Amino acid sequence: MKHVVIVLGYVKHIRNKLIALVTLSVVMAALGAVQPYAFKVIVDQIVANVSSHTRDATPIIIALAALVAIRLINIVLSYFITLFGNRTYYSIITDLRDVIFRRLTTLSIDYFEKTKAGEIMQRANSNVSEIANWFYNAANNFLGQILTVLFALGLITYVDP
Repeated sequence: MKHVVIVLGYVKHIRNKLIALVTLSVVMAALGAVQPYAFKVIVDQIVANVSSHTRDATPIIIALAALVAIRLINIVLSYFITLFGNRTYYSIITDLRDVIFRRLTTLSIDYFEKTKAGEIMQRANSNVSEIANWFYNAANNFLGQILTVLFALGLITYVDP
């Protein structure tokens, strides 16, 4: 946990990007919970109430248009989540690599004689990428999945208390 706090200190300036990513994930999770409820409304209220004598398909068309709109909003949000996620990911990588480079330039020649070049490169490349990937996944996937479950449970409780 100590290391996470240290890394958070380096990425303070991208806090707004992380907040935007989390906010979009929340909206996407809410839409994910609303879509099954829209299907419920279509089946329970519209299809069940349309008799064979009634030829008015307007409620069904409106409900299907709402489902298409939800899906389109979902696609647009997914695009922006990917966009903000990639920008955040690469911003974290750039910042951490700058920190590593500044630190490396202050080290003595003895350090470079003792440490293999491959170890230094691994720290600058692989480890930094793993840290950035962790931030991206924590902000996007982990929180998004938890929020989807919470919104679904809330909707289930609302529909059938």
